[in-house]
Amino acid sequence: RFLSSPMGMMVRPMLDGMYNAPFASSNSSGGGGGQSASAAPFAAAPPRAVNNATTISSSNLEINPWANVPLNTPSSVTTDNDTASAIQPHTSQIIATPILDSNNKLLISSDKSAVRMCLDKVKSRCNKDDDILVSLLENCILQKLPISSNTDRNSSETAIQQLLLPHFEAGAQSKSTSFALMLLRLVVLNQISTNDNDDHVVCKCIKLTGNKLLLDNGNPSTTATKMSPAARSMAWCTMSNAFANEKLLPFLNDWTTEDAIDAALCDATTDIETRRVEIRQAAVAFLYNMVIHQTKIIPSSGADKNKTDSSVDDGCLPDHIVNILCGLLESIDSDTDDTCRFRRLLASGRIMLHFGDVASSLVLTLGFHDAIERVKKNSINSHPEVSKLADDILSILNTFKLSDN
Repeated sequence: RFLSSPMGMMVRPMLDGMYNAPFASSNSSGGGGGQSASAAPFAAAPPRAVNNATTISSSNLEINPWANVPLNTPSSVTTDNDTASAIQPHTSQIIATPILDSNNKLLISSDKSAVRMCLDKVKSRCNKDDDILVSLLENCILQKLPISSNTDRNSSETAIQQLLLPHFEAGAQSKSTSFALMLLRLVVLNQISTNDNDDHVVCKCIKLTGNKLLLDNGNPSTTATKMSPAARSMAWCTMSNAFANEKLLPFLNDWTTEDAIDAALCDATTDIETRRVEIRQAAVAFLYNMVIHQTKIIPSSGADKNKTDSSVDDGCLPDHIVNILCGLLESIDSDTDDTCRFRRLLASGRIMLHFGDVASSLVLTLGFHDAIERVKKNSINSHPEVSKLADDILSILNTFKLSDN
């Protein structure tokens, strides 16, 4: 945990006396913008033109679930029902941040090209040779049909319970779990028609998935034997998508504790030379979506100086936000993956826009602006979008320095 690290010990005195904002209550609501089916942000390579009709083989999928999936920035993307409006930047002064402003929605993985293959895999490995259930689940995913709480045999919930849930329970094989998770990441984007969230099969699947991701006793090595790289990356992808489903937000509010944040930061930012890039990219996407959600439910400390809500006083930065911000920026200039650097900067920038001067002050005090400057310079020719985003964040920091003088 960042606050327990040597650098965190330096930060602790600056946070003493600050109000530690709690996580959202279970009745907090929210929604998610996202990406269309043709724009899946969880690709393992930088943005490039890719034919969406590319065939994904089973072997390639198990190695890297996003090997043939295109990557586009979510600048002009909306959900099918446009459930969430864009996040508006909160700053006390007008700051030009074009890249941050155009990337202001949830990162959603919605590519459906491998649905049929995954259905065949999960059916064969859970011994459910039932074409009716397979057809129900396929239609539910491809047509984004609402998932009812109906327990009839011919219902989408029954199909999920019979075909997906067994793959997340104790003793499930990791290979089948990765295919089931590829389907679950799409299922969580569907509307859930029930008032009893905890007992719904989708929530059960999400709970089991989240529990598999948590670190045991703070030792990252213990998780390696629990999930294959493909399953772990798909698990983070699924948890990221869950932020777009209002019915799943109460569980996410309870689940995103320090342990969950530490697990995501560990997968996203540590051992970057050896850790699989698809795991890192998906974990960073989860952290970004969590930041988007948190900035909706925690009042701004930035531009809105006339707000009447005093639940979070100006000058306060919750501990879990400190952990995310510092964890994402620490050694960011050493990150060799373009997509990870871009998302790490996106999440950090959203925090600085929302929480205002206190976040900028922390970044400057810890010297992270130097690392951001290096990212800007090193990416200016090879990855201009990363360089422009770094420049946005430096503009925020420079504005704070000017106002502080």
